[in-house]
This record gives sequence, C-alpha cells and structure tokens, in this order.
Amino acid sequence: MARSGRPGPVLVDITKDAQQTTCEFDWEAAKPQLPGYRPDLSPEPKEYEQALELIHHSKRPVILAGHGIIISGAMNEVREFAERTGIPVALTLLGLGAFPASHPLNLGDDGYARRGLGESHHFRKPTCCWRSACASTIA
Repeated sequence: MARSGRPGPVLVDITKDAQQTTCEFDWEAAKPQLPGYRPDLSPEPKEYEQALELIHHSKRPVILAGHGIIISGAMNEVREFAERTGIPVALTLLGLGAFPASHPLNLGDDGYARRGLGESHHFRKPTCCWRSACASTIA
C-alpha cells in the first residue's frame, strides 16, 4: 500500500527473469536519494491576515475541499473552520468523505466530474472560494 503521495493499492510488476534470478542486495546503498527543490511554503503572518480579510469581506464564500484534506488528516480542522465561519463546504469527487455528509454546511460534491465546475450551482457567483487541497481550477 502506498502511504505517501496518493495512498492506496500499488501494482508492482516484476519481470519473470528478475523473479527467477538471485543476487546480493545492499539495502543501505539502495536508499532513495531524492535531491530537489524544497521551498518553505509556510505562510507569513501578513498572508494569514490578508486571507482572513478577504474571507471576512466576502458576501458568498465557499470552501472547496479536495482529496488532500483526507490525505493530510485535516478533516477536523476544515470542519472547525467551516463551523466557526459559517462558510458552506463543497467537495471534489475525491474529497467526498472529507466533510460529514449530514452536516448542514455540506453542499455535496461540486459537480465538476459530471458538469464542469462553472455549471455547478454552488459556484455560479461565489465572492470567495477557498480551494483546499484539490486539483481543480475555478474559471
């Protein structure tokens, strides 16, 4: 089971010749070396203030919660934020389950997979859409 990235079942396809061969294996030398650009994306305090100001002045804000909410385990935080602010929550197809279906602030899925985000009635005229851990875009 994959436990990072997109968790779930993984297919590992091993060729027949590799299955029937023996070799010495050095686990220590085989550790993944993943160099790369790792920027610090932590928001500055001023950015939090700007986000809160934008949300506060919005007439029809909507939270669009995606699969990342589930992966990160932030379901309780999103629920608490929605309840404290009274902002309704729409879910992407992969985000279903990230917010309780019976919750009065749950708008259901965003309809993107079936109709396209622009046609979903939840998004006809939002004044602020907080996209949280989802891969869709708002046009």
